[in-house]
Amino acid sequence: MIGTTTPASRRWTDARIENDLRAAIAELGEFPTRAQLVALGQRSLWDAMRGTGGAEQWRQRLTEHAVPTPDQIAERAYFLFEAGADGDSVAHWLAAERELAV
Repeated sequence: MIGTTTPASRRWTDARIENDLRAAIAELGEFPTRAQLVALGQRSLWDAMRGTGGAEQWRQRLTEHAVPTPDQIAERAYFLFEAGADGDSVAHWLAAERELAV
């Protein structure tokens, strides 16, 4: 519909792309291909990656083996909580650390 905007919660920001990509990487054990993201129901994530530098740029950005900062871990733990992941805040923190260590 002309004149509508995407709700703020559905906009693809760099942080949202990174968080969703890290979750996909944790689930798959590798950087996802387009086909893998489509199979996971994440086609729009692939499109968002293409619009913000491309898959190769995101692969390099997320696979540099940098140690995640406490702020990055806290942000990912928050997204896990918001997504309804099982466990308490400690479980979310530990899961976020594991995901970001990929």
